[in-house]
Amino acid sequence: MEQQLDFFRYLIPKDKQDYSSVYEFLTSLPIFYYGNNNPDIIELDREFIYKSNHYKVNVKKTRLSKTDDTFMGTIEQDVLDTLLYMATQETTQRVMENGRMKILVSINEIYNQLKRKVRYENIKKAIQRLKETQISIQSLDPLKSSVSWHTETIISQYLIEDERYTAGKDPKTFIEFNTAFTKELLLGKIKLINFPKYISLKNPIAKYIYKRLVLSDIFSSNDYTRTYHNKSLFTFLLNCGYQTDTTTNKNNTIRAFKQALKELKDNDLLLKCDMKPQKKGNKIEDYFIEMTPSKFLVDENHKQNKVKRFKKNTQKQRYITGF
Repeated sequence: MEQQLDFFRYLIPKDKQDYSSVYEFLTSLPIFYYGNNNPDIIELDREFIYKSNHYKVNVKKTRLSKTDDTFMGTIEQDVLDTLLYMATQETTQRVMENGRMKILVSINEIYNQLKRKVRYENIKKAIQRLKETQISIQSLDPLKSSVSWHTETIISQYLIEDERYTAGKDPKTFIEFNTAFTKELLLGKIKLINFPKYISLKNPIAKYIYKRLVLSDIFSSNDYTRTYHNKSLFTFLLNCGYQTDTTTNKNNTIRAFKQALKELKDNDLLLKCDMKPQKKGNKIEDYFIEMTPSKFLVDENHKQNKVKRFKKNTQKQRYITGF
């Protein structure tokens, strides 16, 4: 994986210390599928923009059984974010093995963090799908068209204890993250602030906006006037998995985007969003967006900036129980 991470030298200038390049990149990929399950689609090819560079990501369906052949979707996204959040908590047992972090949790603990909105069996399937789904990325820059990246699966290994053999106990589950996520966890760069509010969001775009606001890390001080800018709303929507190739798709995604803004405002995570039309003649080609986070989100983000990072520990079978 370390060799695979050389891919990022094409993304991040050497003289720029990006806040969270690997985590931001991996969690920004449009790899989760929010549409109805179409049996005729066996893989997704999606284009996206990152650091002004153009890429294509390919994701295949993951077949868990003859009757379970789907893409990763909202459940997998929620389970991944929950596992990452739990990995940042002092109360979670963690151990380093072969350069990867392994956490010890239970399905019941995951279930409770998810506010009991995902069934046990679906949590188990999501963990399996995060382990089995392969992701490949290719540069669409003509000068770098030969650059491609086949990732490790998001979860490298897992072991779910069988409840039949743990009577009277809360059976534990081992989750081992891939090398990229481990690196970011150890550096303290994974930020899932105010997780209960985040996980309660229903609109996938609302969750994406939340991550963009937090990962942009523009709130290093309690400055409530700072805003997040994006010169292209349609690129923004494309990067979170929504298609904008036709007028109908653009209208549908704008509708979903406005619903997401409402949900964020209702949850006191967003103060406002200004959309300025970019016109070609009388036709609107795109929108320039400017989002102002709520005072609550700025305060929470500033508060987490003071949280200590993990203590690095490379000893096998020694659990890390604090920062």
